[in-house]
Amino acid sequence: MTGTASSVLVAESHHGLAEGLRGLLETVFDCVVIVADERSLTESAGRIVPALVIVDLPLGRGDIGGLIGRLRARCPGLPVLILSTHEEPSVAESTVRFGADGFLVKRNIASGLLPMVDALLRGEHPGAQVPGAPAQAERVE
Repeated sequence: MTGTASSVLVAESHHGLAEGLRGLLETVFDCVVIVADERSLTESAGRIVPALVIVDLPLGRGDIGGLIGRLRARCPGLPVLILSTHEEPSVAESTVRFGADGFLVKRNIASGLLPMVDALLRGEHPGAQVPGAPAQAERVE
């Protein structure tokens, strides 16, 4: 890891998973803020200006590009990592094309979350980590 960053904002509606994420992320961040809905996510992003936002894909309700746009309107340059149960490469590729800096399948959180976070905090855009997916999709800015 690159050291301790100030804060991360996590949008995850499943309490058990959110608490598991908190445990992992507290090793990297001074403050881990958990929210469970899109409105709380966008309001909190503007208030705390986190170093990173991690979003459960269903919170975008079919408009992940719009959600990422609203987050970046409040916090320009904010790195966004999308988590999803969907393992289809097309889902991962579309989230990256719509502006996500990274995509991680939830079943890979234990092994993939902290390396992905580290890359994002270094300013890298690791793209999608899905078995069978291309190494990186192109982002639409």
